[in-house]
Amino acid sequence: MGGRNFEICIARPDADGANFLLSDHLRAVGAKASQYEEGMRRELLKLAGVLHDTGKARESWQHYIRGEGSGVNHAFLGSALFFYLVQQHNLPRDMVRYAMFLCRDIACHHGRLDDLEADPPWIGGWQSGALSEMDVEGFRRFLHSECPSFSSLPEEGTRLEQELRQMNRRWRKWFM
Repeated sequence: MGGRNFEICIARPDADGANFLLSDHLRAVGAKASQYEEGMRRELLKLAGVLHDTGKARESWQHYIRGEGSGVNHAFLGSALFFYLVQQHNLPRDMVRYAMFLCRDIACHHGRLDDLEADPPWIGGWQSGALSEMDVEGFRRFLHSECPSFSSLPEEGTRLEQELRQMNRRWRKWFM
């Protein structure tokens, strides 16, 4: 296991200074994002909500939120994981496009929404070794409990990181 136990990662301190658990935040956003849709759109929206802040599980981000380090980009990881998981499914063309927009939305969720481009939206923020800073196994269990049909991650974090780095070609194929 790399990084802090996923179950104790925090999303942010809440208004009264208590810690707001990352798992609670991701679960709530996934539920809220998907509440007005049905079928595959609902599943994709829930997955996007559950993954949008996954990068906050990194040890460097946990140090930052506790005032022990400088800020780090966290949005790229959720975007890359979202694409990794949805591209394993045989989505109809309209859902492929929808998934690409959600992937972009995750990557840009703290800034301006960019247009879809031939380069994947996570590429500009990608930080090698990001998964080595995470409790990947704890995250995998959480993901399976929230989105079981989109939870097939490799056992090894290093293998997953290698596969994530190779997804650029698949994105470009979807983009065409």
